[in-house]
Amino acid sequence: MKKTLTLFLTVNLGLFVLNAQVSSDSCAEADIETPITTFGTYTVDQIDGNMASPDANCGNSESGADKSEWYRFIPTSNTSVTISSNLPQNIVSDNYIDTQVKVFEGSCDALICVASNDDAAGRSSEVTFQATHNTTYYIVWDNRWDPRGFDFELTESNTQLVFNSENLSFFDGEQESCIVDMNNDFLDDIVRVSDNQINISFQNPDGSFTEETFDPTIIQQNVPDWSIAAGDLNNDGYNDLLLAGAQRVTFVYNNNGTSFTADNSQTDYIFSQRSTFADINNDGHLDAFVCHDVDQSHPYLNDGMGNLTLDKTLIETANLSGNYSAIWIDYDNDRDNDLYITKCKQGSAHGDIERTNLMYRNNGDGSYTEVAGDIGLADNAQSWSTVFEDLDNDGDLDAFVVNHSGGPIAANRYYKNELIETGTATFTDIINDTGIPSDDLGAWENVAGDFDNDGYIDIFSELSKEMYLNNGNNTFTGENLDFDEGAIGDIDNDGDLDVVQKNKLYRNNTLNDNNWFKLNTIGVASNKNGIGSRVEITGAFGIQIREVRSGEGFSHMNSLTTHFGLGTNTAISALTIYWPSGTIDIIFNPDINDTLTVVEGETLSLQKSLSEDLIIYPNPTKQYLNLNSTRNLNGALYTVFSASGKRVLNNKLQSNKIDVSQLSSGYYILRLMHEGAIKSQKFIKQ
Repeated sequence: MKKTLTLFLTVNLGLFVLNAQVSSDSCAEADIETPITTFGTYTVDQIDGNMASPDANCGNSESGADKSEWYRFIPTSNTSVTISSNLPQNIVSDNYIDTQVKVFEGSCDALICVASNDDAAGRSSEVTFQATHNTTYYIVWDNRWDPRGFDFELTESNTQLVFNSENLSFFDGEQESCIVDMNNDFLDDIVRVSDNQINISFQNPDGSFTEETFDPTIIQQNVPDWSIAAGDLNNDGYNDLLLAGAQRVTFVYNNNGTSFTADNSQTDYIFSQRSTFADINNDGHLDAFVCHDVDQSHPYLNDGMGNLTLDKTLIETANLSGNYSAIWIDYDNDRDNDLYITKCKQGSAHGDIERTNLMYRNNGDGSYTEVAGDIGLADNAQSWSTVFEDLDNDGDLDAFVVNHSGGPIAANRYYKNELIETGTATFTDIINDTGIPSDDLGAWENVAGDFDNDGYIDIFSELSKEMYLNNGNNTFTGENLDFDEGAIGDIDNDGDLDVVQKNKLYRNNTLNDNNWFKLNTIGVASNKNGIGSRVEITGAFGIQIREVRSGEGFSHMNSLTTHFGLGTNTAISALTIYWPSGTIDIIFNPDINDTLTVVEGETLSLQKSLSEDLIIYPNPTKQYLNLNSTRNLNGALYTVFSASGKRVLNNKLQSNKIDVSQLSSGYYILRLMHEGAIKSQKFIKQ
């Protein structure tokens, strides 16, 4: 049977009622009817078509529908379209009529899911998708929940970002999401761990998934209900997992992507918050750092074989509670990793030291010094998570802190990095100039990425389900989303960033012509993933920087693949990778709209040299190396490597003299970086 849809158009002359496409009982019937081409509000009498909508691969996999109504929609321009039953006239007895919608493209015998939704607000449905002009879309409502008729509205959306949700029925529970390559094919997979099971959706080259469940050596119920991190602990090419629970941590080892083994030997009590992987002592192996909510945070030392043990001397952080989030970053551009701890001490008064955020500066010799107060980052509100990204593309990392409760000093902070020179940075809070509300409190998750590929990092913060789109001038425009947190990565390998939140995949279907670039880093002297690397690209756009990190935000694990948006720029002049080992790789004119894989050290022959007049003496030396050069080297970054290639010193020149007295006897290499040039010379320490 067919029923007439009514299109309501409100104009100054009054209300006109026009007949539009009739609803159809099947896709084939919809194909021969006059399509919908106009935005407006439509009414259908009842869902009683004789064919249910297909569920496969279209998000809402709930069964039970046996009838549906089909509508064909053909937009006349490229635009963002919202379909919604979230209308006042659909409320009956204080509840919305329970609807479920799916949108397909393609042909009736080969339908492709575009978007779907069950419960957007109350029991109503709402989806937004990027529509291409003259493309046929099928809008399908079924009777899974209610056969009654209702109104639905087609509108042209003003949103700049479009995410279409899909149910990941393979997953359940409340554990945190993880996006990472688990089978060494350089495609990101989706990982969930719960109830002694590891559930993985392996990404296929066409963007589909192959789902597998693994039963590792017993995890003993230590599921990652606080946070999860990933990295290759034993450098075998396969990423392992760190599960942070309420009592302890568990390391899970990946056996070639075919099985997993859990290490339950970590019996020390820790109320785990943010878990991270980083090479803390710069020996080429990934160590772990896990925030402790009620005491000193726990570092775990890697023995070089992938076995980790608690070692609080690895980095000695404050013996205080309230440690909620840790992030490893290079805030002062001296090419080593510093540690920022975001702290949340509930019920504390203003000034309580246990709720003051901490920055541990890497001194380049294996030691760390807490300097948050000196550089303007000792936030004393109840903080949960901090973003560190180059938000204004000026070559240094800025910070955005979300705070959680009211009070005389509670406010979100936007700290602009005022880098004076390499190794010297201070931060100034300019939140009131950014367009981000300082008083929108209560967020616990806070991450970032270039979601619209325009070349500027956006802030994805759980502030009223908000995405703050970067305008490129230290100001932001807020845009509401249907979700408020999740792991970030290009899960369908199409060049833009998607989000996984628990059992939902939000595919980024934003339609624009912006270009992009992605990078996979393979360490040799550094850890296998190159975690801790600084990546820079330069071109007509200036400079963009990213860092390879394992563990950001408060809970989820984001992709280890580095992602750049390029806007309308059509070329990258140079890509520079500063590896944790101190190695520097430079690649000129890499292809855009593609993913490049770089093995550490493969471009060393491309390094430029300082003038040949540099002389170091005495050589051999017992205590000092003196530098003699016609150029002013003050402020140059120097690195000393052992004969085995390990970086043992890293700092900024304060004078033409370097103290090497603490080094053991042997052969070393001194490297200087100054004004874009690099020079290395050997010396002997007696």
